[in-house]
Amino acid sequence: MKIVLPIIFLISSCTASSDKTKSAHLDTIKTTETKPKIISSSTNTLTGKIESLELNYLVWGCACANWITDADYEKYQGKIAEHCIFIEPANETLVFPINFDPVKHKIKVKGQFYSEPDYPQGTIQTEEQLEKAKVFRYTKLEVVEKEN
Repeated sequence: MKIVLPIIFLISSCTASSDKTKSAHLDTIKTTETKPKIISSSTNTLTGKIESLELNYLVWGCACANWITDADYEKYQGKIAEHCIFIEPANETLVFPINFDPVKHKIKVKGQFYSEPDYPQGTIQTEEQLEKAKVFRYTKLEVVEKEN
């Protein structure tokens, strides 16, 4: 019996020490995790000019600005990427339809541009270098069929 008690004490103290080490390690991980860096400007202001745009979605292999008007698409062949814009909803009730198909649809939006090229509000930094572009904040959104 004299031998059993020290062994039980030794086992329980090793388990407690191991739990403390795990807890300390988890605390270190929690404090070293970084919050995503938001790269959109919180000081960029709207122009105040209400506009209506009809936009086509371009599928890129990046997170680049991907909306363009028909006129800009025709006018800037070869330099389309430089004339694409980002869009952002003015509020969370302006949800984008799940059935949107860039081959079949385009959108009509009403809203305002921000004064300076930027990113949509809340855009976080990723490994990919994202170029700033004009940002259109819409207050009205309508999906329409493309003409064939």
